[in-house]
Amino acid sequence: NPVDLTRFHCGMKNRKLNTVPIIGCIGTIEPRKCQHIVIETVEELLRRGRIVRASIVGNYVNDEYRHYLEAIIKRKNLCDVVELAPTLDYECVPNWMDGLDIYLCPSKAEVMPFSILEALASGLPVIGHNVAGIHEEIRDGFNGYLVNTDLASDYANAIDSVLCNYENFSRNSRELAVNVFSTVWWAKKMADVCAYRSVK
Repeated sequence: NPVDLTRFHCGMKNRKLNTVPIIGCIGTIEPRKCQHIVIETVEELLRRGRIVRASIVGNYVNDEYRHYLEAIIKRKNLCDVVELAPTLDYECVPNWMDGLDIYLCPSKAEVMPFSILEALASGLPVIGHNVAGIHEEIRDGFNGYLVNTDLASDYANAIDSVLCNYENFSRNSRELAVNVFSTVWWAKKMADVCAYRSVK
């Protein structure tokens, strides 16, 4: 599905990093989405001396997994740096994305997640698991990175790389949203297809 860029004015400006970078992840909170990797990645970055925060947003469909995430955060003393929040209304997503610096999608299975398209429209570099559905939206080394494992250290390495060249990654994300995934681009492509068929 194409993304409506007019909802994401934040992507039109040159993004600047927050003093403490914020990593975001939104979606149904369940085991296959692997939100625990976000928590483990934050812990790994803090261990390296990289001060970050994380915002994990979504509806719980698995109470056992919710308790698991809460227990990890508490056990690792991350209550002050990792936020677990309920899902947002559709119209609130752009403002939430505007407050982030990096979008993380460690899910094991997706079908072209719309949340990544929203992140691109917001000018957010994206780091995701290298699986079908996600690797179509991330150009490795261009607007983010694809990670081939579920190791927090590999996600942390990708985040470190993005933060070292943040403005380029951010600009490339917005460029990809405009040129490949926007409603305007898709409308033009459809018009071209229709014009071609009418000529034939």
